[in-house]
Amino acid sequence: MQEEYPSWAVLSHGSDSSFELEDPGTLPSLEFLRLQWDLSCNDVSDAVQILENAGDLQSVKTPWSHINAIARSSICVTPIGAVTISISSFESWRQAWLEGHDNHFYNFNTTGENPCGCQPSDAPVNPTLTITAPTGEFVSIGQYVEDVFQWLYSTRQEIRKAIGQFDDPLEPAWELIVLPMINRISVYTQRPGADLWALEHDVQQRVKVARRMQRDQEVEAQASLTEHSDGSLLRPYPTMLELEKEAKSARKWEIVEPSLELSRLHWSLISSDVHDAIFVVDDPADTSRTGPGVPFSYNQPVAAASICTSPISAVSIYIDVLESWHDCWDTLHYEDDPAPDTSVAVQLPKRRCFACGIDAPPKGPGPKLFIQAPSRYQFITVGQYVQEVFPWLRSLGSLIRRAITSGSSYCDKDESLSYKYDLTPLILCSHIQIYHNQPGLGLQLLEGMERRRAAELARRQEGSRLQAAMDETTLSA
Repeated sequence: MQEEYPSWAVLSHGSDSSFELEDPGTLPSLEFLRLQWDLSCNDVSDAVQILENAGDLQSVKTPWSHINAIARSSICVTPIGAVTISISSFESWRQAWLEGHDNHFYNFNTTGENPCGCQPSDAPVNPTLTITAPTGEFVSIGQYVEDVFQWLYSTRQEIRKAIGQFDDPLEPAWELIVLPMINRISVYTQRPGADLWALEHDVQQRVKVARRMQRDQEVEAQASLTEHSDGSLLRPYPTMLELEKEAKSARKWEIVEPSLELSRLHWSLISSDVHDAIFVVDDPADTSRTGPGVPFSYNQPVAAASICTSPISAVSIYIDVLESWHDCWDTLHYEDDPAPDTSVAVQLPKRRCFACGIDAPPKGPGPKLFIQAPSRYQFITVGQYVQEVFPWLRSLGSLIRRAITSGSSYCDKDESLSYKYDLTPLILCSHIQIYHNQPGLGLQLLEGMERRRAAELARRQEGSRLQAAMDETTLSA
């Protein structure tokens, strides 16, 4: 009897392909991550290159060939029998068009008039491609490449129109950078105003996942590395998403809290040297008694500790002020360029406030950093967290300072936060809050945060002491 493989929709429970899904079986295969795409070529053998090592973008590349062994591999860690693929550019263009004409639909529904003449059915189409494997087989990389390349190449001009949205199509001078996943294809460009942070995050995330998958294969190939001394198997550590799901079902949010060891670190972004910017205190709940602490070092015991109360192997990190920047900016400038409700013109996405002469920040989520332990059988340590997060925060310093001012009603919207005021990150594992010591509300928020943080840490320390005492009593009995 031939084996029947699940469709992508069944395997993923309707989710889009992502490196952060809970089930490792939904990840793109290591072989799939070796592919690099270029839509400027009209021949698939030139357009798709195969990296020798998916974890090294500088490794040797060979042209695509359907007789290459990789062509027979599955596109997904868990083989699938069918998948329906969409392109992100078409989705965002359709959404922007509907939002731009929403005022016209409202006028028609309330007054019966719409001089624009538009209808929801006029919205740009969002085409999809369905790939179905032959009966009893799974969707192979060969089938995926051949079908997807022809589809992408035939729609490349429509993709350029979608990227241009209400403006002219993307100019030919700017190449389309294609990064496919299982059921969703992201298309980027490096033209001015493009979301380069998202492109960099996507590229680096693929490399990190590939390296981790390689390390997992090495660990699993050596039984001695996957067993404890008592013979029990070493189990993979969960990701932050898995822990959060577990905490939600059990209503025990303390398992996803930052560890007390991570909380001993006091961060600053004033210096590029981690030893001058991060200090370790003995008691994070009593800053007045511990003083500034000692400079952080990667060979300190705290560096080997877990970042979370329950160790995790992967986490996606975001910064509060950058995550909410566009929405805050849009709210502040909403009335600056008012458009009458009866306007026939399309209500374009606000890219610039003409009343203030200020450009809008990028729309959508802010930059993210994806961190994962070298293997699923290891957890993220404080040392690894500092090594990856600190330079990332430093690189975003000017953007953070701009977001603090242009996204806040109580700051001067014309200038970035002055560099004479320090940025103080509050680290909450996957969530980083940014405070600053500018006199006024900024300093008040910083001082209030420090008091609340100290009180919360003191509560957790007392809980840990009580639990230790109970455990000791139980053992004695």
